[in-house]
Amino acid sequence: MTALARSSTLGRGDQVPSAFDCGNLCFQQLRGSYEPKFGGFSKAPKFPQPVNMNLLLRWHVLNDGADSALALNMCVHTLRMMAKGGIFDHVCLVIRSMFFPPVVRYSGS
Repeated sequence: MTALARSSTLGRGDQVPSAFDCGNLCFQQLRGSYEPKFGGFSKAPKFPQPVNMNLLLRWHVLNDGADSALALNMCVHTLRMMAKGGIFDHVCLVIRSMFFPPVVRYSGS
């Protein structure tokens, strides 16, 4: 834990980083690993990561300016490239989770 704490770029000592600072660090890391030609993040093999799409969409909604537009463009381009490559299940999962919240079903008693 000590080594992990030393390597962290957020919070020093007893200071707790804000939610914005954590989100910004995540966005900057995704931005740095984004592949603009084919979409996705980092080098091959590229495995779908819906959590990254969710973060980018939330970052877009919660922020203004260039970072907001870039987050949306990164997400949309990546999803389009995934669909073009035939990975429809992950594309549909991200879209469904953003527009249709999960339904909780109760058994009748």
